[in-house]
Amino acid sequence: MAKEKKEPKVNKEGLLSKDAETILIGLMLSLVSLIGLLNKGPVGQFLTFIAVYLFGVFYFVVFLLLLFVGVYLVFKRKVFKVKIDITILGLILLSIGIIIGSTYLDNPELKLSEVFTTFQKVLNDGIAEGVLIKDTTLIQHTGGGLLGYFLAALLNTTITGIGTQIVYLFLMVSGLVLALYRPASSFIKFVKKQKEKRKERKAKEEAEKIVVEEEEEELVETEETETNFEYSSLDNSRQASKATFVFSSGAPVTTKKETTVLAEDIEEEDTSRGTSMTTTVFEQLDEEVKEDTSLEEEKIETMPVYQEKTVVTPKASKVTYTPSTSTTTITTPTRTVATPVVKGEKKVVTPKREYVYPSLDLLNEYENAHVDEENERISIERQAQINAILQDFGIGATITGFKVGPSVTRFDLLTNRDVSINSVIKYIDDIAVRLGGMTNTRFEKVVKGKATSGLEIPNAHAVTVSFKECIANYMGDPKAKFKVPFGKDITGDVIGVNVTDYPHMLVAGSTGSGKSVFIHNLIMSLIMKTTPDELKIMLIDPKRVEMSKYKEMPHLLCPIISEYDQSKVAMNKLVAEMERRYQLFEDAGVSKISQYNEYAEEEGLEPLPIIVVVIDEYADLVENCKDIASPVVKIAAKSRASGIHMVISTQRPSVNVITGVIKANLPTRVALRVASSVDSQTILGEGGAEDLLGYGDMLVDCQDIPGHGFTRLQCAFVDNKEIRRVVEFLKQNYTTKYNPEFTDLKDRSAMGPSFLGGAGQTRERDERYEEVKAFVMDLEEVSISEIQRKMYLGFPKAARIMDQLEAAGVVSKATGSGGKRKVLIHSQEALAFKEGEDGNDSES
Repeated sequence: MAKEKKEPKVNKEGLLSKDAETILIGLMLSLVSLIGLLNKGPVGQFLTFIAVYLFGVFYFVVFLLLLFVGVYLVFKRKVFKVKIDITILGLILLSIGIIIGSTYLDNPELKLSEVFTTFQKVLNDGIAEGVLIKDTTLIQHTGGGLLGYFLAALLNTTITGIGTQIVYLFLMVSGLVLALYRPASSFIKFVKKQKEKRKERKAKEEAEKIVVEEEEEELVETEETETNFEYSSLDNSRQASKATFVFSSGAPVTTKKETTVLAEDIEEEDTSRGTSMTTTVFEQLDEEVKEDTSLEEEKIETMPVYQEKTVVTPKASKVTYTPSTSTTTITTPTRTVATPVVKGEKKVVTPKREYVYPSLDLLNEYENAHVDEENERISIERQAQINAILQDFGIGATITGFKVGPSVTRFDLLTNRDVSINSVIKYIDDIAVRLGGMTNTRFEKVVKGKATSGLEIPNAHAVTVSFKECIANYMGDPKAKFKVPFGKDITGDVIGVNVTDYPHMLVAGSTGSGKSVFIHNLIMSLIMKTTPDELKIMLIDPKRVEMSKYKEMPHLLCPIISEYDQSKVAMNKLVAEMERRYQLFEDAGVSKISQYNEYAEEEGLEPLPIIVVVIDEYADLVENCKDIASPVVKIAAKSRASGIHMVISTQRPSVNVITGVIKANLPTRVALRVASSVDSQTILGEGGAEDLLGYGDMLVDCQDIPGHGFTRLQCAFVDNKEIRRVVEFLKQNYTTKYNPEFTDLKDRSAMGPSFLGGAGQTRERDERYEEVKAFVMDLEEVSISEIQRKMYLGFPKAARIMDQLEAAGVVSKATGSGGKRKVLIHSQEALAFKEGEDGNDSES
């Protein structure tokens, strides 16, 4: 409910507004404290004397507190409410200990019977010397004032001086510890947080360092490979020149593969042709090659030399020589390129980043102090008016009390023993008229935990329930990850239900009733407490604008769906996902998603996330997409154990839209203000929702909320700016990964049988068909779930490939439990292995 700015209220006399009165009181308190602190003039001296009389040397503390309260009232314009927490309690104990200790040290023999005489003597001496009035800094022996003298004397008389010392020392120490507990805890948390940040930063730097070192190693290997390639080219060119010269000298050349030696071995083995001539020839060739390859040598000399590296040397050219026949067989020199060694990719272990949930600081707060006070005052007046009305009509009933809620006040109506509750109902409209035409008055026959009935009357001023105060109790609690705060009841308690318990919900209400705000409240409470691995959300928004704020959110299962045909395809795929999950449950021997995730953790498998489907404007969707009801009913009937939960929202809850089958499978109903009692009857089974106030005022029918009948709640208000801040935080810190099975939502049902699958289909086979076929042909039996696990495929693709294998005659039709299929065609290796096993069996 949007918070509206209201004009400041004027009191009955019409003189000053409430804010002006608050500011005036603050100025007066500030003025009094300043006069007392300055101690100027008769008024200042009188105020100082009073403070010294009560609190002794600590009189100035009183004036400082008054000054703080005055300044607070001037700037905040609201009453300062003190909540006794651990810090305030510590300051109080510390102050009492100091007051008692300062008095006892000045008068260690003080008795309770001598308190007033002793303290009066101290004051008289101070006044005689003029130190109390003229110079407050010279106050002597006043200790903790009359309060300190009384407490010190009481302790000294009852538990002696030693006990008094123990008490005031204990009060001072314990008060100091309590006062510093929260600041110390905050400081320790801050230090720990900084230490963790430093560890994360160090781990990140080390991971980056490892990556840089690997890149440097790859660069070094690349340079070494290029260097080896140039050396190899130079050697090959030299050997080619030598071989060409020998070939042109006229010696017969034959090719023989039996004997091969390196070109350098020719000088050692060729004794018949003469060693000197060969040496001379090779020296000349070396000089020629040296001149021709001067550029390559210069390049090689300038290259860096790396130590301790494994270098792959290219193969040298071979020269075949047969000394017995005096013929030299030389193979044609070829250019050999060194093949670099492909180094195995080193897996860099990056430390897992801890998930950071959105902070409560991203949410708004609303101040309702003045509104609560005004509603309380008006409720007191109404109680007297209602009792007078009951007496005028002669009804044997009385209003015994009331409870002011966020939007309505419930008056407790107690009937006499001889009066029936049903006899009071006929006077409810008369009471509403006498109260000034209070419309939307509702009567509750039975109030849980009370012996009274409830008369609910709208408040004079509505109170905004902030989403921040509703979700604060659930943040940080692992058991409340999927708990959704519906809102506040009349007693001010936050009522919430776990998504996995309710398990499907119907939300209905007319335009302006707060239906969309409730949906935002549900989505926000989930994404702020869960990770994208734990929760996936599918949003179907035919209006296109209501859910656009969640665009590209990390928790989304797929992009936001706004087309009617895409909605049908998405719901059908969701049914397939539900069946796939149940197949996994069957194979794992479990019955629900929580058990499967425990099993997956033990086996090292990927856990399954909870999927929440939110369908907005369901009535409009049904009118434009007739086939959408079938998958909706399937999911509503079967999907609870698989971890798929559905929320349907509509502003027109007619019986042709919310059918009996859907209502039977949506046990949780949230009814906001509707147009007529017929709509209320459709949602809740009885009237009452037509009398709601709107703006988040709702009736909830949920088996997980204890109580008789329906629970009236005020939904928390979620502003668009809050949603944007939370979604932007998630998008900036975490990437969005859609489920690939839900990215293609094009409706191909009208394109003929070739796009529908099944027998006789003519479409092209899947790209992984051959890979799966090779895997299947090595088995005796196979199932779709086994293909999923072994080939890392989703259920739709695995089922599609299985149908293609069946059409090709590789596998038979499904037989037996678990969808097992017999493999009809095996690979050669599988057949050989099977024949070998059969042979061994026959021999044995």
